[in-house]
Amino acid sequence: MEKECMEEGLANTKRPLLPAETNFISSDKPNDGSSLTPVLFLSAIVALSGNFCFGFAAGYTSTAEFEMMEDLGMSIAAYSFFGSILTIGAAIGAILSGKIADFVGRKRTMWLSQIFFIMGWLGIASATSVWGINIGRLSIGFAVGLIAYVASIGKEMEFEDALRLLRGADAGVSEEATEIRDATEIFQRGLGVGLMLLQQLGGNSVFAAYLSTVFAKANVSTTIGPTAIAFLQMPAAVLGVILMDAFGRRALLMVSSVASCLCLSTMGLAFYLQEHDYAKEFTPVLVFLGVLGFSYAFSVGMSGIPWVIMSEIFPINVKASAGSLVTLVTWSSAWLVTFAFNFMLEWSSPGTFFFFASISALAFLFTWIMVPETKGRSLEDIHATLITSVY
Repeated sequence: MEKECMEEGLANTKRPLLPAETNFISSDKPNDGSSLTPVLFLSAIVALSGNFCFGFAAGYTSTAEFEMMEDLGMSIAAYSFFGSILTIGAAIGAILSGKIADFVGRKRTMWLSQIFFIMGWLGIASATSVWGINIGRLSIGFAVGLIAYVASIGKEMEFEDALRLLRGADAGVSEEATEIRDATEIFQRGLGVGLMLLQQLGGNSVFAAYLSTVFAKANVSTTIGPTAIAFLQMPAAVLGVILMDAFGRRALLMVSSVASCLCLSTMGLAFYLQEHDYAKEFTPVLVFLGVLGFSYAFSVGMSGIPWVIMSEIFPINVKASAGSLVTLVTWSSAWLVTFAFNFMLEWSSPGTFFFFASISALAFLFTWIMVPETKGRSLEDIHATLITSVY
């Protein structure tokens, strides 16, 4: 009897725990090869809603600038602080996002971010003082920082087997493997920080926050100008995805940097002509075309590709810490640019945009020398390239 029970138990262990045909997420309809599902569609809508919340928060200060300064009696310094405090909140949110996500989970972190979004907008709408709107915008920034960086799952590269092939089967390679890992991680962090610094110092955040100021300086309509730019730049995001798949990350980053440099230089030249009373009638046209060209150039490359590269070069063991560092650098540099921009514009309008153009030129050189191509490559291949660069 006991033997029969044992044989029956052994037979049961050979059976799968779940029937092979069980599919908990399939529908009754046969699979027609389509990857579009209701869950995927709703997930995309949620992701787009998050981007909408961020874009609206970043661009709100552009169209509301003159009315808010008049209604609340704000100085340029006070409004610059209001415009840039979003990035302070985002930096705080970026620092805490990893810990919060580990504690309550990613979905609840997204819920929490929306609570801070709602609190922030209600605070701005009901505020009667400068401090009230600053606190509301700080809350919105914190919400942005919570959801700004999403780490994807990767696979860690194994060094020791390869090193034993080089050093011998009995060689002690643990210390050397650790040194290579450490050096590679330092290089990865430097690459990420460099890309994000160049992304933010290139001036994109000021166009989101102070586009009306730029157009007013160039005698472009502050109503028609920003609206036209908003509609004309919408296809740029789609174009960026198509070009990134066709030409790769590195090439598109370099093209984006060169095009951004040319557009920003055009704007600097336009303001230079305006200051020296040379062909002032061309200044509005040159500035409008410069802003539009920069919007396209930035959107197809420097806007999203650095974040894609960050998700591709960091292994799983450093994604959380490296992602938090990169996000913190991003928002800190964005705060610096958005706070200083109005003062830079008063100092020298052409000098401001020539400075941004020089940053775009540096971005081209940095990409050419430091950034590997990551399109279609495994984490192991990318790390092999990084190790070659380090050693």
